[in-house]
Amino acid sequence: AMGFEYRDDDFDRNLDEQDTAGNVVGGGGGNDASGARTVKSLFAETSIPVLSGLETRLAVRYDDYNDFGTTLNPQVSAGYRPIDSLLLRASWGNGFRAPNMSELYEANSQGPTFVLDRVRCAQDPQGDPETGFPTVPNDDLDPGSACAGSDALVVEGGNRDLDAETSSQWGAGFVWSPLDDLSLSFDWYDIEIEDEIAVKNTQQQIDEEFRLRRAGATGDVVGNVARGGGGRISLIENFGSNFATTETDGFDVEVNYGFTLGAVGDFRTNVHAGGDVFVHQVTAQEARICRIIKDKLVADGLYFVGIDIIGGKLVEINCVSPGGIPRINQLSNDHLERKVIDFIEHKVAPTHFDDRQEKRTA
Repeated sequence: AMGFEYRDDDFDRNLDEQDTAGNVVGGGGGNDASGARTVKSLFAETSIPVLSGLETRLAVRYDDYNDFGTTLNPQVSAGYRPIDSLLLRASWGNGFRAPNMSELYEANSQGPTFVLDRVRCAQDPQGDPETGFPTVPNDDLDPGSACAGSDALVVEGGNRDLDAETSSQWGAGFVWSPLDDLSLSFDWYDIEIEDEIAVKNTQQQIDEEFRLRRAGATGDVVGNVARGGGGRISLIENFGSNFATTETDGFDVEVNYGFTLGAVGDFRTNVHAGGDVFVHQVTAQEARICRIIKDKLVADGLYFVGIDIIGGKLVEINCVSPGGIPRINQLSNDHLERKVIDFIEHKVAPTHFDDRQEKRTA
């Protein structure tokens, strides 16, 4: 089978004069926005009998988007019946998701957001110069301390430089029908999504700027944060970007059973169960080591959330207990600090953070 698809999409957002002028309470102002997209697609699929009881299916899809480019995605699947009552099946394929029209063309709007300015907090007497976090509880901060946090002007909207999300997935399983009215199935799946489109929260933008400046970046604009007089934040740009990765694997189990109750009629029951064994959303940097560190933290009864790395050195770790609290925003727990740092230095750093050390020890 073969097919062709052609599609024109249009996006328009029209604000009234009061919205545009920023006179609506709770609104961030903004301008009208519009965009257009043309999509051309080709797809093909074929089934190939290989041996008795074995059949493969090949599929491919080509898409051409005028606003972000082209993509080619194949898929292969196979089914094998060693006996009539048993089907073994497996599949592999690539996929993608184009940024939607709103993610690309949404108009800019702006408004204040409360943040912790880690750059200024690191320079404050009550701040840690290494991490940019307060060294005293919030209730003990001096009035006007940079570590107490402040409002910052944030602009949000569409990003025309977005790329498509990409994915790869595979699965395997079986369907067994020991009786005419009974079937049981089990399937295992593994999915990885890269370049996910997401909008960082404003504090993440501040944290990213702090990491860059610690690594040597200078100037009034670093990352998406602009600073004005006195080094205060003047504007934060917070647009969507392809920065996240999601990995998940799990299983699905299904049982179907049909039976008859005489003149009452025929009945069919269905029981379905499944779940994700591991789901983790991380930045590209965190994805390299999160699986390694996770097991260590879980052994201490903590869930791994994220880390900050500057110049190959672990400077911050975010964890949460199974009950949801307390949240550890920096390495303040001496036992956890020593345990994680020892683990990083002896098992992670030689192969993940310092290429020169890896070559020396190879």
